[in-house]
Amino acid sequence: MKYDKRHQGPYDTGSADYYYHRPFDPHYFESEKFGAKRITIHDPRSPEYEAYEAGYNAQLAANVQKDYGDEGMDREIPFDDEDPGYKPFH
Repeated sequence: MKYDKRHQGPYDTGSADYYYHRPFDPHYFESEKFGAKRITIHDPRSPEYEAYEAGYNAQLAANVQKDYGDEGMDREIPFDDEDPGYKPFH
């Protein structure tokens, strides 16, 4: 099945959650804009849930996750503009 792979859509968000070591938490964002409204997916039969799950599982199958280096997952991960490497997209 083909999924909408737009940035911050369900497939992309599922993929990103696995990549960044985040738990399985079906959601997506209303738009690609920074600060867009977060939509939680409650219905496991919905196409959005299916896309999120497919993105998460594709990343899991590829076994690719962010390497946080020597500090591992014990370090505090900065959020958005607190991260010196963060660059908002337009």
